Amino acid sequence: MSSQNILRFYKEVLSALKGCGKKPVRLSLLMVMLLSGCAERSTNKEYQAVFNEIDDRGRLGITSIISALSDPDPDLQLLAVEGLGRFELEEHVPRIAKVLESMHWQVRNSAANALGQAVFRTDGDEVADILLEHLLVEENAEVRGSIGRTLGRLSFSDQSRIQFVVDALIGMTQPDIVVVELPVVLGVVMGLESMVRRSQLDSDELSVQLIQYLEELVGFTATGVGRESEELASRVRKTAMLALSSLGNVKMQAIMRTAQDTDPGVRRTAMLALREHSGEGLALIKDGLVDPSPMVRIEAVKAYAHRAEGLDGCQLLLSKVEDENLHVSLAALNLISGKCEKGNGFETLLVPLISDSSSQDLHGWHRAAHALVATAEMSSELANPLIEDFSSHRSSFARSYAARAATVTGNIGVLVSLMGDIAPNVRVDAVQGLFAVRGHDADSLLIAQLGSTDHPFLVLTIARLLENSPHSSAAIEPLMRSFVVMSQDGKQTYRDPRMALLERIGEFGGLEQVAFLERYLRDYDSEVANRVSEILSNWSGADRSIEPQIMSRLRMPSMAEIERMENTVVILHMARGGKISILLMPWEAPTHSYRFKNLAESGQLDGLTFHRVVSNFVIQGLSPGANEYEGYPEYTRDEIGVLTHWRGTVGTSTRGRDTGDGQVFINLVDNLNLNHDFTIFGRVLDGMEEVDLVAEGDVVTAATIEILGSDSN
Repeated sequence: MSSQNILRFYKEVLSALKGCGKKPVRLSLLMVMLLSGCAERSTNKEYQAVFNEIDDRGRLGITSIISALSDPDPDLQLLAVEGLGRFELEEHVPRIAKVLESMHWQVRNSAANALGQAVFRTDGDEVADILLEHLLVEENAEVRGSIGRTLGRLSFSDQSRIQFVVDALIGMTQPDIVVVELPVVLGVVMGLESMVRRSQLDSDELSVQLIQYLEELVGFTATGVGRESEELASRVRKTAMLALSSLGNVKMQAIMRTAQDTDPGVRRTAMLALREHSGEGLALIKDGLVDPSPMVRIEAVKAYAHRAEGLDGCQLLLSKVEDENLHVSLAALNLISGKCEKGNGFETLLVPLISDSSSQDLHGWHRAAHALVATAEMSSELANPLIEDFSSHRSSFARSYAARAATVTGNIGVLVSLMGDIAPNVRVDAVQGLFAVRGHDADSLLIAQLGSTDHPFLVLTIARLLENSPHSSAAIEPLMRSFVVMSQDGKQTYRDPRMALLERIGEFGGLEQVAFLERYLRDYDSEVANRVSEILSNWSGADRSIEPQIMSRLRMPSMAEIERMENTVVILHMARGGKISILLMPWEAPTHSYRFKNLAESGQLDGLTFHRVVSNFVIQGLSPGANEYEGYPEYTRDEIGVLTHWRGTVGTSTRGRDTGDGQVFINLVDNLNLNHDFTIFGRVLDGMEEVDLVAEGDVVTAATIEILGSDSN
């Protein structure tokens, strides 16, 4: 086969398999290599060595990664360059840049993204020069789009450099945007949105130029046909409107066009823009309040509450409390206290809602709980008797709202009572509430709680609240005992409460506590050991060296295990009804996919909840303790790559780099602000309508595994 025919075949195969995931792309690349007589496929051993060095972050060297960067096997090359970017070290920029010469567009695509990741925390001028130079020779639309996205996320040394990059980005779609391929247009607008969101632009002239360009993209339509083209085009429109909103002063013409879009995600951005719009637009917001899509109505409620005044605003929000969609209703309830006051008649609706017998149901408490807090914010007299009743609700999530309402009204009796609740998360809210009402006068009760719990979130909360306490002498011993308890099981994911305890020990302690802390210079967590060293040095004036006894991380899956995860779907069976099917992405995020699959297979996800639901943002959950500070013992490394946090993608929640603890989130909307910070390991294959219905505290009764294409399906 001639080289020309090989190239033609290569392009046709990639076009046909576009969007199917990495495995088909890997197979197509291998086929082309075999037809053209290229080098042999790398062995599983070579792949495993690269995987291990990436996960180890180079602690024991990067020999295999460096070798793989120039390997003829494109999959191994892609893995290596993507992994090297995750080190987030500027010193690796020259190595990554060299990979832009690869003959395979997927590899170049990952190299462009990895360059941005390598300078995540530092100046990006050098990387911008590399990417802009490569643009002169790069013909592939996907890679050009990736370069656009990467240029937009870089930090620059001065405004002239920013101006140059903005001009370059806009120039990528000139002179006629209609003939520019969709991935390029999307990459450019994503880059510009990132620059705007991160407040890189402070030139009025630059803003005018950008506004004109983005307004053009608000009406962007695809020249091609098919679902994929329209999806990309709608993403362009959404992203352009988000950027315009961040710049401010969006013209009403652009908002009107967006408000009439066929895509509800685009219409939602119109409501976002209207929230801050200083001119007309109240009529458009009212149209949004009756939009068929809940995501639009939610933003319309927020926009209306922000702009409407007086009794009209109160009455309209009260009417939206009765919306058929729970999340629209909750959005209205959360905003009522800012618009209604005694005499507006809010109690006629809210009090019966709180007292209704259905509010005691495990799936029916949400409106009542939010109404309780709203009532507390408007009338303590009305709320306190209702709070007393709600504090014994059968749902611990609902009892937490009782604690929050009691905090608002200053109901110390309820708060003290809830500090003895069987559910630690309720005690967290009660402790926070009591401290909000009484301040350090409540320290004795907080210290008593500290001595009777090993719950990480509660320990963390108390340790933070005790800052600047006048009762340090009474607190120091309980703090030390709690630190011992939180350290004894060697759980990496207990870092946050342990660090909080150390802060208080460092504040309250002194030379008498040196012997106690010295043992932790050899702690299993290097961050904890470093903080111990700093505290001891502050106390004694002498530097103290650490010898951390680093524990093994969560095991990397083998190549065979990664291959077996291909086409694996984890199905979450919801107690509320319905199923959420999540397709894993083992080649993009092997460790996170492996952990999630294993947790599902072993039954450890059964009975867990989605403890955090933020409308038009994410649902988060599957924590054993139903809070963000209690996960599984070991951390997982971040596996960040080229994937974008579009609606329906599934990611791992973290509290800083490389702190995945098994908790997950699902994006309810396109969350571009999460890109390059949180690992994506899956996407919702089926059941997104069920995801939209998930409410705080909803239970996963069971998690099961299916393999796409297997005989059992």
